[in-house]
Amino acid sequence: MKRGFLFVTFITATSVASAAVAEQLIVNSYGGPYEDIIRSRIIEPFEKEFNTKVIYDAVGSASQDYAKIKATRGRPGFDVVVMTASQSLDGCRDGLLEKFSLESVPNIAKLSPEISRIAGACGAVHEVQYLSLLWRKDKLAFAPSSWSALFRDELKGKVILPTFQNIMAAYLMQIMSVTNGGDLIDNVDPGFEAMGNLAKQSIGFEQSSSIMEN
Repeated sequence: MKRGFLFVTFITATSVASAAVAEQLIVNSYGGPYEDIIRSRIIEPFEKEFNTKVIYDAVGSASQDYAKIKATRGRPGFDVVVMTASQSLDGCRDGLLEKFSLESVPNIAKLSPEISRIAGACGAVHEVQYLSLLWRKDKLAFAPSSWSALFRDELKGKVILPTFQNIMAAYLMQIMSVTNGGDLIDNVDPGFEAMGNLAKQSIGFEQSSSIMEN
């Protein structure tokens, strides 16, 4: 029913120097309920402790945000960005993101080495989330107990899926791969085939979880 995945925070290389002395910090992250949590649990305490004004930019998905970083060669208009581990690894390889260290981000020491390695040298994992299967209880007479329930005939044209630009789609493909006789890495053809069939059930493909929720 769910599979863990990671969100990471990192800073663009060309912005980190100015951000350190600025009275204003621009943070790009996700909207919806996620924004409410970030504001109340992180931004507000941070502003109070460091007397810094944080501007929250909830525009773009992880892939769109990194595309902006890449297109501007590290000058996207924000200082800190919340994306997934794949963008962290790409940005480090492309030389567009600032590498983290225990000196610059001491809390990295509190993470397990296995989790830290997933994000690479330019990412600091700040949360572990899950991929969930949601349904309308007032619309379905049954409670889905498996991802395979998405293929049921009565759900044709009633399923919302993430696009493949979203990491959730990649994880869903892996789930479908294992369910249909494949694996997570070396034999994922069954997963792609299943996703192709599942696409026929879908009424839409959305970039972000906040849009899918609404």
